[in-house]
Amino acid sequence: MMGVAAATPDLDGITVEYDLRQATLAQIEGVVAEAGLILRGGLHRWRRNLWKFIEGNEIENEAHPMSGACCNRPPARSR
Repeated sequence: MMGVAAATPDLDGITVEYDLRQATLAQIEGVVAEAGLILRGGLHRWRRNLWKFIEGNEIENEAHPMSGACCNRPPARSR
């Protein structure tokens, strides 16, 4: 899959290294599911959802570099 640098199986899962500019966890999950692997639920699902949320923030931040307020540059007050 484009964007995946490595996929290493371990005892209880698989570790995937990927470039977020080319692939997302949701896309990787789709490919894994199509391959017939079963993704765990419960805490594992919660952790994957947290990663998807973080990915979304990273993608959004990259789309708008330096356009938002920062702790060192608060937004100007409008009167």
